[in-house]
Amino acid sequence: MNASNQEIQTPATSRVIHVVILCAGVACLLLAVLKAYYSPFTHDESLSYNLYAGYSVPDIISYVNTYGLTNNHILNTLLLKGCGALFGNSPLGLRVPNLLALAAYLYIGYRLLKRLQSPVLLLGGFLLLAGNLFVHDFFALARGYGLANALLLAAVFYLLQVTEKPEPRKHLAVVVFSGFAVLANFTLLHVALTVVMVHAFFRFRQERPDNFRSYFKTFRYAIFFLLVMAAVLYEPFRTIIKWNTTFGGYESFWGSAVKGLLMVSIYVPGNMNWLTAAEILIAVATIAAVIIVLNGLRQKKQSDAPVYLSLLVIPSLLFIAQHHLLGSAYPVNRTVQYMIPLFILLLVASVPLLPELRKMPAYFIVIAGICGSAYFAQHYSMRVYGEWEYDASNETVISDLEQLREGKPVKLAVNWMCEPGLNFERNRRKATWLVPPDRSGLNIAADFYYGFAEDTAALAAGGKKRVRMYPRSKTYLYR
Repeated sequence: MNASNQEIQTPATSRVIHVVILCAGVACLLLAVLKAYYSPFTHDESLSYNLYAGYSVPDIISYVNTYGLTNNHILNTLLLKGCGALFGNSPLGLRVPNLLALAAYLYIGYRLLKRLQSPVLLLGGFLLLAGNLFVHDFFALARGYGLANALLLAAVFYLLQVTEKPEPRKHLAVVVFSGFAVLANFTLLHVALTVVMVHAFFRFRQERPDNFRSYFKTFRYAIFFLLVMAAVLYEPFRTIIKWNTTFGGYESFWGSAVKGLLMVSIYVPGNMNWLTAAEILIAVATIAAVIIVLNGLRQKKQSDAPVYLSLLVIPSLLFIAQHHLLGSAYPVNRTVQYMIPLFILLLVASVPLLPELRKMPAYFIVIAGICGSAYFAQHYSMRVYGEWEYDASNETVISDLEQLREGKPVKLAVNWMCEPGLNFERNRRKATWLVPPDRSGLNIAADFYYGFAEDTAALAAGGKKRVRMYPRSKTYLYR
């Protein structure tokens, strides 16, 4: 038993903590199911389903006719195709794979935290993992990010398992889960490479090869991963590069990835006064974790924290090197959300490496978890996703148009951002009376016009009259 378990040892208290964890996990899953049921399909979900789910499996994998658009998260698109065949175009049915991924994410997160042998850290860490609203939202979406987060944690779990009890199935699980995580979110390629590299390092230390054959045996899983990934990713990456459709920023890794992630993951619209304080807090926490982990390595303490640290630092360095060598953009916003669970696990796993006085940091993790859960409850919405707020009224728009059309076919001009979601809703409701909206914009002749506040002045100047306003999505319908 780790010394970190000194703060709580009574079976009764441990049972209470596990009941709280179970309730938190069930509540997290239930809220995700309800959100997946009640919230309209978003722009990116609709784009993936409308454009790619109808393709054959080989075409989806090879990025045929995708024009390099990275909305084709290969694993997610394949699951969309399968769920579409099973459940039709029901939003809940199409989101089932990500809901199952949330259950896996919570269970694996629990198993990873349980390795610390501290009920207090288990409770605090689980609340932080389950109570992050931004990460939670992507498990209620039919996108690749939630899938990638769950698969990455699975790869990390087996990576840590092989350090204690090496078994062929565990070695294989590390590379398989890493590979599928990349297929769910291409940004995780550097992270997956790091997982495989750390795995190869562990195997090298365990087996100490001394000839070519033994070297091949030691690194065969890494070689298998590299060959398969090269074969699968060659055509998608070639297509993305050809069409130059990468999504990213050029400020710096911190400014584009870390700061960008903070801006979208903390649900405080408009006021950005908190941003500098949040950046300082993250930087201080990261530096403290690095010092604690390095000191633990110097003292040869057993810990999972060095693995979490390597999975945050090495991919970041690879992104920076890639930017300077190839001129590619830094990842931004939701594409690097994998950093959130890894950062939480790093902080929690660093606490047992502190000197004997570790009660306060352990309980601070619990307090942070409770505050995070309260923040989750304060900003949670059953109908709105932070990044796709403008899609919240799609169902209502179609219903209103049906009432206003007076039995006639309707042509609707839309702001291009609204096109995928409205077309998905049109098809789902079999509203054949509505001409499929396109991306021609609002400057065309149409029966109705649908856009944002910045579109309203031009519409009013053109003699159009507002017939509906949608506060939830902050959009307007004109005639």
